[in-house]
Formats: sequence, C-alpha cells, structure tokens
Amino acid sequence: MYNFSYLCDVKRTIITYGGHFERFIAMLSEKEVKKLDYILSLLSTTDRLPVKFIKYLRDEVYELRMEYAGNIYRVFFIFDYDKIVVLFNGFQ
Repeated sequence: MYNFSYLCDVKRTIITYGGHFERFIAMLSEKEVKKLDYILSLLSTTDRLPVKFIKYLRDEVYELRMEYAGNIYRVFFIFDYDKIVVLFNGFQ
C-alpha cells in the first residue's frame, strides 16, 4: 500500500482585498458566516474542490459558491501562485 497523503497536503493563505468582502460578510447571519467559513477552510486545505463550490470564470478569476436556506451566495477570488487566495467581493 502506498501513502500519497503528501500529495494532498495543501495549505493556502486566504486574504481579502479592498474591504468589499468584509462588508459582504458583515451583512450575513451567524449561520451563513459559519457555512462560508467551512467552505473557505476547504479551499485553504483541499487541492481540488467540486464545481458545486468553485467555478472558473475567466482571466484567472474564480467564483466560490455557497447555498444556504435556498439562497445562493457568490464570492469572486483569484489564486496568487496557488498558495494565496485573494477574496474580492461577495453577493447574494
């Protein structure tokens, strides 16, 4: 049996830019923030996430998708050298 766990050991730093994400998250309920934190933790530690959570848009811009209580939330972001995730803006 082979141990390939080292291939999946990803640790990305998540930062924000411009204050837009902070304003977005301030409008969310505690439960919505908790779910978003969970998805962001997956993004910071998992090499590849399913299209359910992450979608490539264009020009190196991605969309993080979250569904909660029948509502869809989106956050735009980029990867910087695959080790840093820069969050820009979020909306419902």
